[in-house]
Amino acid sequence: MYLSRVQIANFRGISSLTVTFHKGINVLIGENTTCKTAVLDALRVCLGLALERRDIYIQPEDFFTSPDGKQATSIQFDLTFTDLKQQQHGVFIELLEVAGDGTIELSLHVRFARDADRIRRTIWGGANDGQEIPFPVLELLYFTYLGALRDAARDLSPSRSNRLS
Repeated sequence: MYLSRVQIANFRGISSLTVTFHKGINVLIGENTTCKTAVLDALRVCLGLALERRDIYIQPEDFFTSPDGKQATSIQFDLTFTDLKQQQHGVFIELLEVAGDGTIELSLHVRFARDADRIRRTIWGGANDGQEIPFPVLELLYFTYLGALRDAARDLSPSRSNRLS
């Protein structure tokens, strides 16, 4: 299976965006301040839900602010994975839904709602809002994040703190 689509609403500089991915390697290209990092951070937030040592959290400043200064009260991420193998159907049953073309897709939805003093997170899978996802299932959605190389010579030099080690 692979991540085929991510929909982002009200996150940082993104009011609404759908990014489609293809099987294999995908590259995000664009000028500075076009929200490339926001797309990557959205994926890190969603795919890192089960990590013990997360390094990214939703903060009040992550909620989209419109040009007229109004700040959104919710952020939503919708991830769609396609090309599932038969055994994955059983493992991810709580996250499955039937696509318009009749294929089975895995969908993960994450919503953050902000009230006066807290940010509340809701996670569900499949087509039913509130469909609970067992923690061991979330653990199966793992990823490796390599941050940007700002100084390749330093960041890739042989050492114990080397990015690739």
